[in-house]
Amino acid sequence: MTTEGVPASETGAGDSLTLTLRLEGFEGPLDLLLHLIKREEIDIWNIPIAQITEQYLQYLQVMKDLNINLAGEWLVMAATLIYIKSRMLLPPDPAGGAQEELVEDPRTELVYQLLEHQKFKNAAQMLYTRQEVENAVWNNPRKRREK
Repeated sequence: MTTEGVPASETGAGDSLTLTLRLEGFEGPLDLLLHLIKREEIDIWNIPIAQITEQYLQYLQVMKDLNINLAGEWLVMAATLIYIKSRMLLPPDPAGGAQEELVEDPRTELVYQLLEHQKFKNAAQMLYTRQEVENAVWNNPRKRREK
């Protein structure tokens, strides 16, 4: 079995819940791919959506105790990629006329979602750090002996 689509933990690197995508010209997590597309460092036209989907399905088979929130987050990002690519593939609506100018670039929504996602990741990290500090204070054996 190849390592395509297998979690990084199965290949010996990274977080156990992180899917490492392996594509031509890119290897890494989906959120990094989205970030690079947002910054226009990777052209969305070169992204094989079918290959990403196949790797994700392999990932789901490997993960028996999958965190449903993580799966949902991943699906939203993948669906956003598919939506952006499909919007860019469609020709402009000739009947749209002036409305065409009012329709915003689909990548704008992706940027907004990525910024919101980053806020939640930062908040989660802050809460985790706070919990670690509190655990260190309340579970410190030296403090108990001093009393």
